[in-house]
Amino acid sequence: MNINQAEGINGHEVYHPRWSNHPRFLVMTGPYVEGEGGNKIGGGGKRVEIYAGRFSPDYDKVEHWLRITDNKKGDFYPDLWIHGAVDNVATSPPRSVPPPKSVSKEQHIVHAQCVETYTLPNPENIGVYDRALAVNRYRVEEVETGSFKGKTLFVAQWLIRDRKLVKSIPSVGVTYRLILENFYAHPDLEGERLLIGPIMDPEADIYIDVSQEPL
Repeated sequence: MNINQAEGINGHEVYHPRWSNHPRFLVMTGPYVEGEGGNKIGGGGKRVEIYAGRFSPDYDKVEHWLRITDNKKGDFYPDLWIHGAVDNVATSPPRSVPPPKSVSKEQHIVHAQCVETYTLPNPENIGVYDRALAVNRYRVEEVETGSFKGKTLFVAQWLIRDRKLVKSIPSVGVTYRLILENFYAHPDLEGERLLIGPIMDPEADIYIDVSQEPL
């Protein structure tokens, strides 16, 4: 679920997502825009504020955001306590959440031009991770196999391995033959660092480029 589209965040990095004592409310902090490289969280900054969000009744999106703080110093590690929420939850549990949508494991082979890439980070700025994927934007020129429809692709590709930039970073303006599968059809990638910038459409699917050399 995308949580970096609140007014004032505008697609930048956020951190500290935490549940409140009521299942429909959460808090987080952002935007993180200070420092160099792709991971801004370590830079902190005076613009970091606390935001509270309310999930929609079906838990499909955050339907409303409220900025809690507004000052000239960074605010971190928030907790939200809603008076009376525990009793309400105990007597009136939220409506059941629909099961996750099934993710197709279909493979698509496309010829696509790279039109925008994630800003290259300093490999030392990805926290405790040794490797990371970045989401790049492509324009589809030809579908070789598969049922992909549309012209725009958002593709997760390996950017950092062993804290070093990989050699296969795509170049803007170059057309590539990509072998793609839905990113969420790969549970083995769930714990990997995924770098997503403002170029990403929060409603679009993310694909993984399995044509990159194996780890």
